[in-house]
Amino acid sequence: LLFPAGHVEIWDVTDGPTRVGSFQVTSALGSVSFNQAGSRIAVGEYRNVAWIWDIRSAKRLSPAFQHDRAVGAVAFSNDGTLLATGSRDQRARLWSIDDGDEVGLAMHHSARVEGVGFSPDDTVLATASEDGVLRLWDVQTHKQIGAPRRLGTTGFGVIFAPDGQQIVTHSSSMSLWHVATGRLYPSPLRQPDSRLVATPRFRKDSRRLVAAFEDGRIRHWDTPYAPATFREMQLRTWIDLAVRLNDQGVVEPIPWEEWRELRDELNRLRANALDPSS
Repeated sequence: LLFPAGHVEIWDVTDGPTRVGSFQVTSALGSVSFNQAGSRIAVGEYRNVAWIWDIRSAKRLSPAFQHDRAVGAVAFSNDGTLLATGSRDQRARLWSIDDGDEVGLAMHHSARVEGVGFSPDDTVLATASEDGVLRLWDVQTHKQIGAPRRLGTTGFGVIFAPDGQQIVTHSSSMSLWHVATGRLYPSPLRQPDSRLVATPRFRKDSRRLVAAFEDGRIRHWDTPYAPATFREMQLRTWIDLAVRLNDQGVVEPIPWEEWRELRDELNRLRANALDPSS
């Protein structure tokens, strides 16, 4: 993407730079987002409006998605039916792409909304605001899920991991969150001598995070193991010791066949989680 004054240019870099689209905008750009198929682009403008364009034909496909102030965040749902927008009017909104109508009620922050992002299954919308707050919303009911998360930074975007278990919020640095518990991982994602210069990305299996910094380096992290559930901690203990307490509080050995079943259950849980950090 290039943003000369008054228009957007889109280039195909597969076989060398080739311009594939160019279209006019009405004001400075606050945000852009591609759909999953790469055929459409959403553009948020400082003129309080967002639009959807077809990339190949350079035709505008949608009516105006209107806010009261500049639109600083846009994101397509993964199934391509919804557009999320965030604005300096301190609201996030959902829109039907087919007819351009607003879906449900606006979702409120106490400062301008600078990041929006859908979970991989499109059931949860994450929104982040200038005052350093991350909120999760149920896409169907528009009700907030859990308590707000305090980020300690401002001016950031929001990205879900492909497995939906983690979120990265980012500005000049990054923070990693576990979705189910709201836990902020104490991972060393901040680089004291260099600022983040590009949107971080997860590997497709969610087990690695990659980001580029202004010192010219690309850094990567193995994502940490997700917080264990009570059942997982219980299984680890039983399998490691091969004993457990019975109902009378007496330590007894676990029969071999039952131990194998417990081990298989633990392996199934781990297969759906993340590997430990390297």
